[in-house]
Amino acid sequence: MKYLKIACCLVVMAFVFTSCTNDEPVNVESAAQESTSITKSLNALSSKLNSDGTLNSTENPANNIIFDFCFDFVYPLELSYNTGAVVTVNDFNELIDVIISSTEELYIDGISFPFDVEVYNEETGTIEVQTINNEEEFVALLEGCDFDVVDPCECTDDYDPVCVEIEDIDGTTFVITYPNACVAECDGFTEDDFVENCEDDSNCDVNGCFTLDFPLDIITDEGETITINSQEEFDIAVYSMNSFNFVYPISVTMENGDTATINNEEELSALLEDCFGDLGNCNDCGVDGPEVCVEVTNPNEEPFTITFPNACIAECEGFTSDDFVDCN
Repeated sequence: MKYLKIACCLVVMAFVFTSCTNDEPVNVESAAQESTSITKSLNALSSKLNSDGTLNSTENPANNIIFDFCFDFVYPLELSYNTGAVVTVNDFNELIDVIISSTEELYIDGISFPFDVEVYNEETGTIEVQTINNEEEFVALLEGCDFDVVDPCECTDDYDPVCVEIEDIDGTTFVITYPNACVAECDGFTEDDFVENCEDDSNCDVNGCFTLDFPLDIITDEGETITINSQEEFDIAVYSMNSFNFVYPISVTMENGDTATINNEEELSALLEDCFGDLGNCNDCGVDGPEVCVEVTNPNEEPFTITFPNACIAECEGFTSDDFVDCN
């Protein structure tokens, strides 16, 4: 069974990727053609990033490139610079390297056709592969993305997660977790799309229950085994994946400082159930106020506020009255 890749707390994440790609630009014979669309695409993707290559958490609420950006490239890609130099990009990490290293004097202005992208089909509710054969088809793809349209959605930062189940290309399903219903609806989903037991589908650390110990290995949705050396590498790796498998055993550090070894998916599920399963006992909280707020800090050390309908629900999420702050 593939382990579900979700958004939840990991949506407020930081990851820096400063290494160079394995394929530095070289002047070689290439099929790359000049394309205004690839320049526009990389500029739009750049708006999702901070200047150092970390993801801008407010621009990536779903923690999934297809839903936060519009589509995902299928790698490898052959791109060309305005100087005629060519670079082969093998994954999303290397694409970020290309983006943050571009300057006004050196930038990508070409791509080799055909290439494939992964897109979400709203009618079928599935992710599909679409082949882009030429610049005209690339233009049509971007027109469907509405990069030039100002987003009319204005959602609060309230954390009241909702989950949507998506079918992957190979027929398996995975879960996208949005911070609240408003953000999910801005992506085109409705209440009918939301699945129950949203917290149970998450491996996030809302309650500070545990953290992953590194290094660890994961198996990507393409069957490749890669070693992850830090939380930052983990975040960027799973951002462009729909699902993944851990290579067991893995080690986690509990909130009390104890280390635990997880030998299989059943033990991981049991751990998640211990962390989040007791939330079902809070059904008697109701939704009546007064609201209470807590302030938490993301990995970028940027504080943000989570608003709960009342203290009961906040305490069920693991907070205490000592954590409450002025909601105003």
